Amino acid sequence: CPPSAIRRQDPVALDAWAAKEILMPTAEALGYRNTSAMDPHDDGRRSFGRWLSLSADELVRAGYPVTMNSGAANVRVINIR
Repeated sequence: CPPSAIRRQDPVALDAWAAKEILMPTAEALGYRNTSAMDPHDDGRRSFGRWLSLSADELVRAGYPVTMNSGAANVRVINIR
């Protein structure tokens, strides 16, 4: 298959995107004021960002090219109603 047809599947970038674009805004809309524990870029001890970073490190060690950059996620949103 030609290089232009290869699609990169990055679960870390997708998780970072979903947390930033769906989880955090939804929590804020529901009245949660402190969403830092959900922030994929927060490196607090028990934060989602910390665990995502640890997961990314393990995947990189295993040879998988992953990134914490939510902008690297190519997401297509469709209406399923």
